[in-house]
Amino acid sequence: MSVDIVINMIGPVVLIVNIASLFLCFRPKNGTLFTIAVLAAYGAAVHFLFNPFIMYTPLAPYGGVIMLPATLLLFRGQFFQIMFAFFMQSQLTSILVHIADASVGSALGIQNPIAPIIFFLLAMLLLSIYMAMVLRFGRKFCERIFVDGRRSDWVIYSSGAAFSFIVSATLNWQILGALLYIALLLFIVWSFGVLCYAIISIHEKSAQTHQAETLQLQMSAMREQTDAEKKHREDMEILRHEMRHEMGVIMALYRTGKAAEAETVYADWQTALDNAVPALLCAEPMLNAVLARFERKAKKQNTQLYVKSNIPGVLPVDAIKLSVMVSNALENALTAAVKVAEDNKRIIRVKLVKNGAQIGLEVTNPCASPVVFDENGLPVTNEIGHGIGVRSIAAFARDNDYMLNFSNIDGKFTLRLLIGIGNH
Repeated sequence: MSVDIVINMIGPVVLIVNIASLFLCFRPKNGTLFTIAVLAAYGAAVHFLFNPFIMYTPLAPYGGVIMLPATLLLFRGQFFQIMFAFFMQSQLTSILVHIADASVGSALGIQNPIAPIIFFLLAMLLLSIYMAMVLRFGRKFCERIFVDGRRSDWVIYSSGAAFSFIVSATLNWQILGALLYIALLLFIVWSFGVLCYAIISIHEKSAQTHQAETLQLQMSAMREQTDAEKKHREDMEILRHEMRHEMGVIMALYRTGKAAEAETVYADWQTALDNAVPALLCAEPMLNAVLARFERKAKKQNTQLYVKSNIPGVLPVDAIKLSVMVSNALENALTAAVKVAEDNKRIIRVKLVKNGAQIGLEVTNPCASPVVFDENGLPVTNEIGHGIGVRSIAAFARDNDYMLNFSNIDGKFTLRLLIGIGNH
């Protein structure tokens, strides 16, 4: 088996493994079958162009980059996340082939007639192990690393992956020596592992911080709601104690013909009674606590919050999870609204309604600047510490098969979440 034949056999296998890995990382834009067909045609074209024009030139080690444009056009996701995934998985598969080549070449010699066969078998074994690990752990890994992140971060990550790709392709084991060459390749693999671990740790730490802040928000809302209800009970006790006296005064004024004064006393007493009753924004206690908290918070920041709700006191869905989503949505809305310069435009409108077997949440707020959406229709931000709430809402909708939509029209950003009660 000649070296050229081995290369011609290994190349398509590596390409198939790389494409399979991409399907685990990202969703195709136009369906799986269409994407596979286009990649197959593109790969065949590259193969027939690569052999006569690139294989025996100094560009041969970097020829895999030819597949990058097709990858960027066919898969959904952030541009630089796709670039990172492309260079990472292309490099890992090529490193396995290079390790097999260096190991067999140094052990048997490149002129040994059985060396190509041993190289092919060893490369296939390493690629099979890699593919088994990708199938076993790839999906979970991708869900943890390719969450929405700041674009600037992924520019750095993808640039590092591309540079590492160039370095590993430039190395030559016959010049460096097999042991040093394999050690350098393993160091590159280790570096990728450390980088991916760091990325996942940053994302999960941010998510944990956000969850802790959300929990704190829920606890504060319930504590404030409890304090408000305690004050209401105390006020009602005072009013109940004074009511007999007030009614006596009103009756005395009427008996002496002072109807106007009696009506004034009654109006004052009615006002005091109305003020003692806390505003009920929503019948469900947890949601009402969250809405009341944000109403007070918005008022302190010179922002108006209007709530329209017909939610009953008992919900057929998890009220705590729904309250967390409402908290995330209102926190984002308030953060955006306070950046608007005109006071009369700082208005947040919330609709939380139940209609038959559906619950709908709609939050509309003004925006001081245009909103950028990613390929999945989710708003993205480059600000540190922001964007986690949106990811939390999106994950909540995805995990429960709820409909989620974002829009930005005429300077007004709207979130719509439709919950099918029968789906819960």
